[in-house]
Amino acid sequence: MLRCEGSLQGKQIVPASVVADIRRGSDRDKFAKAGYSLLGGYSYRDMWWVTHNEHQAFEARGIHGQRLYIAPVAEMVVARFASHPIAASAANDPITMPALMALGRMLAG
Repeated sequence: MLRCEGSLQGKQIVPASVVADIRRGSDRDKFAKAGYSLLGGYSYRDMWWVTHNEHQAFEARGIHGQRLYIAPVAEMVVARFASHPIAASAANDPITMPALMALGRMLAG
């Protein structure tokens, strides 16, 4: 639904303006000052991590590797249920993030 601007089967569930506001993200320069070295170019808005990447992806990130990755341009949603032994996403981001980008590129073809 969020990948489709808040619409599900032709019915608007969440206002498209709300989804657009999330996808817009926030100030990347301010975000960079937070020190998330693996999240270059990201911003954070309304509980969503916004990538600003080529797939216009945004994601919900949880502990132990949990993630909901929504990439509208690639028409892709990945729900990752995980129980990584390390709580911080930095422990699995070096593998997960390139994999998500590669999958998105394949789908966007």
